[in-house]
Amino acid sequence: MPSIDEITILCYVPFVESYIAMLGEDCYCTMRHFPRLTWQERKTGQVHRPYAEHPDLLWMLERGGEIPGFVTFYLFPGQSYGHIDNNGVQPKHRGQERGTFMYQ
Repeated sequence: MPSIDEITILCYVPFVESYIAMLGEDCYCTMRHFPRLTWQERKTGQVHRPYAEHPDLLWMLERGGEIPGFVTFYLFPGQSYGHIDNNGVQPKHRGQERGTFMYQ
């Protein structure tokens, strides 16, 4: 999971920065879930919690002993529905269609 945590944090920095820019730091800090945790702890927890219960719903792309990306998802067969959840590709692997491959 350390590689997944690293990718998660790298990929979500721009989202967190945009939320803070839109809301302001005080508002962002006030409205976030689990305020005692850093955003990094909260975000990696969003990947760890489902993985602990359903490890088969986290797919990692491995390439040459490295993990360039991952995708988490949920399946609802009774509804013929699937939901892509947290996912990311290391910045140095972007633009190489790794995300597209994982989604397929």
